[in-house]
Amino acid sequence: MIQNPPTSTTSYNVAVTVWKDQRSQPVRTELGSIPPGGSVSNDVKVKKGGTITMEAALPGSATVWSVPHTVAPNERSPLQLVGVVVPTGRAPQTLTVAQIAAKLPDLDRGRGVGPVPVADALKSLLGAACVLTLEPGKPAEVHLCFTSAELNDQVQPADFQAAYRHAQDHVEFEASATAAAGLGAEIGLYEGLLAYEPSSFYRFSTDLTDFGAVTKPEATNFDLGSALGEARRDQVAKTLAAHPGAKLVYINHVWAVRSGKTDVFQAARLGVGARTTPNSILGPDGAYEFGPTPAASKSHAEQVFDFWGEERGVHSAKRGGGSAALVVTIQKEGTELRLADAKREVAQALLGPAAVSAPAAPPAPTPPPAAAAPPAPVPAPAPAYAAPGAAPPAPPRSSGPAPIHAP
Repeated sequence: MIQNPPTSTTSYNVAVTVWKDQRSQPVRTELGSIPPGGSVSNDVKVKKGGTITMEAALPGSATVWSVPHTVAPNERSPLQLVGVVVPTGRAPQTLTVAQIAAKLPDLDRGRGVGPVPVADALKSLLGAACVLTLEPGKPAEVHLCFTSAELNDQVQPADFQAAYRHAQDHVEFEASATAAAGLGAEIGLYEGLLAYEPSSFYRFSTDLTDFGAVTKPEATNFDLGSALGEARRDQVAKTLAAHPGAKLVYINHVWAVRSGKTDVFQAARLGVGARTTPNSILGPDGAYEFGPTPAASKSHAEQVFDFWGEERGVHSAKRGGGSAALVVTIQKEGTELRLADAKREVAQALLGPAAVSAPAAPPAPTPPPAAAAPPAPVPAPAPAYAAPGAAPPAPPRSSGPAPIHAP
């Protein structure tokens, strides 16, 4: 008898192979499919010293359980063998998005902006100023933006290199195709790595050196109001007046990587006749194993993956002498402000449409399986026939403890 435990979540195709004695050819009998909690029995004839092997396989894929039993001289007839399917393999070694994000401190999730080369960020993004409206539950509105080049507020590459956060980390995990496809939309580091195939599994191996939040190095005498100049200050004040609730944001933080890369390995599905190992992944539609060569590699060197800033107060007052003109002053220090959903619009305004990534597409749905055939009927006991003059193959040997007993 072969049993599939009630705790199982998978149906198995099971079979019995019999070596009637040490000189005979094997006879294999397919016993059909058994669902979780199910069992199937079959009667066979075997001599002392003969071998009975019970096997279970994932439908259309590899054998996951195989237990031989050689009949000892002192075992009595009839001999009842009971085998409980305990598959060889494992589940994927996953991490939640929160666990991955915890290894990448200060990197916002779900930002929707493609990686930006550090050189481009220094030319326009870091040191920029924008007027925008952020209201919960509503799309962000960007009313006005000035690049760091327009403000003559560009950070020199050498100064930025000196400001990198010094850290090293290795992040490794496995994911289904569906989880892998959604990961890039949650964490920009994993965006656009590969076109994921349905039903497969993927291993991500990321190494990062000097990564994390970088605060803009400021000159001791820097003043945002002076950098804007009178004409732009007036433009800011008029824009704020026209859009109640809007804010002036000075972008002075980025999340950047000096050196790093991600290798993505795709697991191959094991076919019929293959046998799983403890390192095989047992999926809902088959068994899989990773090879040694990555399917894709992506460098993260000198790239920016996130940015945020400070809200700066703006004060307007009429000039003296009865003039209608305003004197606009900008607060020299502000409160840190994450840009949330506004980052797509801000990046597009400062860097152009190419900096904004399209939302990650999920993998194509797996075609529905064909209607399952009914389990094969349990056949009558099959005699062990040997081809005349053929040398019999050796009976199999167990690779480990056998979950089988003879009551």
